[in-house]
Amino acid sequence: MPIALGEFVEILPEFQDPGDSDFVWKVVEAEEKGRLTIQPQNTGMRIVPTYVVEASWVRVVTPPNLQ
Repeated sequence: MPIALGEFVEILPEFQDPGDSDFVWKVVEAEEKGRLTIQPQNTGMRIVPTYVVEASWVRVVTPPNLQ
C-alpha cells in the first residue's frame, strides 16, 4: 500500500544519516514512482528542509505528539 500525504514515517536504521532518528518525519508529497518527499517536523528551524527518499527506506509510524 502506498504511503500517503500527511503520514508520519521513520527512516529505517540502515538508511539513516547521523541524527535522522532525532526527528519526526512527515510526508509532504505522496508516493510517486517509489519516492516520497518528507520533512522533519521538530527541527525548530524557520525554513524546514525537504528530502526525497525511496519509499522502501521508511516505514509509517503512529502520529507523534509534536507539542
